Amino acid sequence: MVQQLTELSAACAQASMWPLPESDLLALLDGLHAAQQLLHAALLHAVREIDGRAIPTSHAATSTTVWLRGRLRINPGSAARMVAHAKLLDADPLLDSAVTAGKVNAEQLTAIAAALGDLPKDLDPPTREHAAATLIEWAPRLDPGGLRTSGRRILEHIAPEIVDAAEEARLQRAERQAYEQRYLTLSPLGDGRVRVRGLLDSQAAATVAAALDPLCRPVALPPAPKSGSESAPGSETGSGFETGAGFETGVGIKPWSGFEAAPDFETGLGFETGSGVEAAPGFEPAPGFETASGIKMASGLVEDRTPGQRRADALVEVCRLVLAGGDLPDNGGDRPQLAVTVAFDPLRQTLGAGILDSGASVSAATVRRIACDARVLPLVFDGDSQVLDAGRTRRLVTGPLRRALIARDRGCAFPGCDRPARWCDAHHVIPWSEGGPTELANLALLCEFHHRVVHGDSGWEIRPAQDGRPEFLPPAWLDPQRTPRTNLYHLRT
Repeated sequence: MVQQLTELSAACAQASMWPLPESDLLALLDGLHAAQQLLHAALLHAVREIDGRAIPTSHAATSTTVWLRGRLRINPGSAARMVAHAKLLDADPLLDSAVTAGKVNAEQLTAIAAALGDLPKDLDPPTREHAAATLIEWAPRLDPGGLRTSGRRILEHIAPEIVDAAEEARLQRAERQAYEQRYLTLSPLGDGRVRVRGLLDSQAAATVAAALDPLCRPVALPPAPKSGSESAPGSETGSGFETGAGFETGVGIKPWSGFEAAPDFETGLGFETGSGVEAAPGFEPAPGFETASGIKMASGLVEDRTPGQRRADALVEVCRLVLAGGDLPDNGGDRPQLAVTVAFDPLRQTLGAGILDSGASVSAATVRRIACDARVLPLVFDGDSQVLDAGRTRRLVTGPLRRALIARDRGCAFPGCDRPARWCDAHHVIPWSEGGPTELANLALLCEFHHRVVHGDSGWEIRPAQDGRPEFLPPAWLDPQRTPRTNLYHLRT
């Protein structure tokens, strides 16, 4: 059987694709991908049997993962994931059946495994099985990213009575870890480039993104200067070679030929001695000199943040100040801002966990901190998360109406598009010039590219679906049945 399979695979690999018409080529793509997923299921079954028989041990391997890495010449992460997935299928017949039938592909299996692994350890087996069954049911409609997003909030669907405490604890743990691991470094490479690296927590990243997004839209730039031509202002290396925020090597001094900074060598926003640069023997820093253990302040207090953490905090603070100043251009018809959507319990007068525009969840504690200095826009939703009341109707889609539109669509509504709401325009389904009202039911968020597609002669049409969200009818040449499509990428569950 394996020999026949190998021969058929070789024939497919050697076949010429160029003579195929478009319909046959697309059918071939779908068929090959489906066959690949079925083969992956067979591979996992083989791995589980090999692991169960302890064959790697008899081959003097320390583990099945190590054995697979050597035999299949794959990286350790792929080998470990293969073993873990094989064990998961062995322990979950329902998931095994879905993978074997081709209903769940390899990447979706990774997302489902991560979601099931994040469930509380003390969760009862029936609820855990219900979670797996629900994720399998969603697999035909969601890509791996959508499954990961939905999987993080699966308990809200299947066991809402236990989700609040567990979700809040999980979010707070994740936020503490992310905040402790924040950093920002600027490392000059010695060739006119500076490598910028860092990590931010979700709220800090959303603040930075809110400040950057208005300036990130594509613009026409002048061509770069050719080699040997006059450099643009600010790109000098002769009179004051700049490596970061004000650090200079001196007038007319250039880095020597072949100079390469160490990966963690930093000269930009604060010189460091603890990361890649060793002090000379007997060197003692002056009072207040920066070391890995912190800075002793004049008041006797100790600054316990690392240099990288201080730079990360400084970047976020700069973005906060810029957002508060109101000098940035409008972004998608609204003032640039950090936005968080949060459920409010009118009975308990409490705020729940929130969702940033990026889709990242934040804890109720973080929501309360943000709300201390925020403009609150009430949006009333029905049971299907559809906005019922978002303020008065107007011609221009700004203010409360745009926030309601963002809360519903989350990003470009065109099927498969992943562009965020800040990069989108509000599109009137029935044009304003033809009497279309400026109300939520007649609006859809579209990025510039898909806005042009819809307004052109592409044949795509938009209409409201039964749940109130926009759905798209493809042109007949693409789908003779014109089956309605919706964008599941931005799905929030």
